[in-house]
Amino acid sequence: ISHERNRSWLDPIHREAKPIKTMNILVLLSSSVSLQLDALERDFLDMHAALEMLGVERVKWKLHNTGPMIRKIQNFTVQRLEQTLALKLEVIETRLDTQQLMSGFDIVVMAGPTSGIFEAARFGIPFVVFGGQLERVGGLDGFVIPRADTKDELVEAIRDFDYKAHQTLCIALRDSLNAGKDPFGAL
Repeated sequence: ISHERNRSWLDPIHREAKPIKTMNILVLLSSSVSLQLDALERDFLDMHAALEMLGVERVKWKLHNTGPMIRKIQNFTVQRLEQTLALKLEVIETRLDTQQLMSGFDIVVMAGPTSGIFEAARFGIPFVVFGGQLERVGGLDGFVIPRADTKDELVEAIRDFDYKAHQTLCIALRDSLNAGKDPFGAL
């Protein structure tokens, strides 16, 4: 967050509601469950099922950029899921900068609390946090973050996404960071 590129806030990209089927969605898979394959798979399966229920046609998946050993495990997990479900996932190269990628999507689904929340807020990009423990991120204290803990809640969160409230949330998050609130301070 304190990186030089984050010191100047850009004018946010204000998204408008559009038909869900035509949305371009980015899913950021959690870095915190990389070694817990069952948790990574459960999160993936729930998010995938929700997006299928919504009829979304354009979904790209991004694994967290991490060390080679964990990346190997992540790639193995993705390959196993593709074989098991008989589908081909569009997985984005992990080394690509997530912050730059986000601006090309209509909504970002983030698995768990991540700095991606603040990166998306920087650009005003709609996001929903899936699972995770948002209450553990001190910088989010007092903010109502769009979130879901189950596939049904994710369907509802995307279907009923409030773009106006999200715009207000992004401005408040950016103001909070500009005021010097520690985004990672635990409560």
